[in-house]
Amino acid sequence: MRTGIALFILLALVVGCAPAGQDNASVASLENVAGTVTVNGKDTTGAALYVGDVIATGADAKAQVVFSDSAVLRLDANTEITIKGTTDTNVAVFQSSGQTWSRVLHLSGISDYEIETATTTASVRGTGFKVKVNKDDTEVAVGEGEVEVSTKKDGKVLKR
Repeated sequence: MRTGIALFILLALVVGCAPAGQDNASVASLENVAGTVTVNGKDTTGAALYVGDVIATGADAKAQVVFSDSAVLRLDANTEITIKGTTDTNVAVFQSSGQTWSRVLHLSGISDYEIETATTTASVRGTGFKVKVNKDDTEVAVGEGEVEVSTKKDGKVLKR
């Protein structure tokens, strides 16, 4: 009986466990990697990505994260992002440093695409835009379409 219980517990642990911060379904893929790119501090040349993953590019690197085959987030050199959450219709990313370029297709079905930084949140649908994080501020540039930008101070939205 003890062997059966121990085997059941071991099987439950193996089947029910995913890496920290991850469920069993990836939410994005890491593609077109050039140079040194890490996921959660480990070197990678391509990977499935999960909520909570931290993706960082080195000084010589570029990469892109593809969400649902319809939203692409390109990371320039010296950039770090964290995938905060995703669903079929929503994408939320935190960008702590560097520069990204996002492209969200109109027909993607994504209704809310958001990049948050320490000072700003940029939300869009069906557009292309750049987010650049400097030491104490964030720059948002729009290639086409519209972007809603909210600034924050002490965690509060100041302007919408």
